[in-house]
Amino acid sequence: MEKTLSYYLHYISRHMNKELLAYDKEHNISSKDCMIVDFVFKRKEQGLDTIQKDIEDEFYIGKAVASDLLTSLEKKGYIERKVDINDQRKKILLVTKQGLEFNEFNLEKIKRFDNQLTDKLKKKDRETLFKLLDELILKVKEEEHDEKY
Repeated sequence: MEKTLSYYLHYISRHMNKELLAYDKEHNISSKDCMIVDFVFKRKEQGLDTIQKDIEDEFYIGKAVASDLLTSLEKKGYIERKVDINDQRKKILLVTKQGLEFNEFNLEKIKRFDNQLTDKLKKKDRETLFKLLDELILKVKEEEHDEKY
């Protein structure tokens, strides 16, 4: 079998999902929960408000799925929805104190997992890997943008 980028990404993804799913089941959370809370947190750090549509676009999910995920995160106490003072129809998502603690805990988990995956790489090789992956993500986002318009 010829080894392609798709092969490597699929293999690594399967390993990550297996490891993270076991952890998530043990702690009654989902990886998507972690990603959404972190996404909302990082956007706030950048001075950006986040609404449900941002979640739908970033994670390629529909309105109903996004609404269910956000309702679940709200019930768990990780996020809250506040009415936008400039547009009463919009609900801005905010990470709660409990959500911040949850996010910090999960970022540490992800860092440990990343280190396990890349611990045999030299620092320069690891930096190159992340640079190349950033370029691939940028390429994918450009293609997705072109498909929308």
